[in-house]
Amino acid sequence: MGILTNQKGELKIDLVRMIDEQLGQELSDGKSLAPADVSTLAKKAYHYLSREIDQYSKLVDSLESLDQSSWGMPTGHEGLNSCFLSVCRMAIDESRLKDEIISAFKAHQP
Repeated sequence: MGILTNQKGELKIDLVRMIDEQLGQELSDGKSLAPADVSTLAKKAYHYLSREIDQYSKLVDSLESLDQSSWGMPTGHEGLNSCFLSVCRMAIDESRLKDEIISAFKAHQP
């Protein structure tokens, strides 16, 4: 199980659809992932997930600003927030995503 794969080592089609609607539809229709699609999907997944992490980071920053205002809203430990974001960025490294896609591709070849 990984970012793009489920416990069976299969690509998460719903997530692939969010990243690349056409490729996700082709995979759900039963088309096999072509070797040329691996790099493209890894690159698109990296960009998609990077945007999602950036949005999460902005949300955390907004909440942290509330913690430092008169609202006094606790937002978690600042060090843990940055550690979590670092781990997320490491997890979506394009080469790691490509390795995960290749593993799913190889595991489900006829």
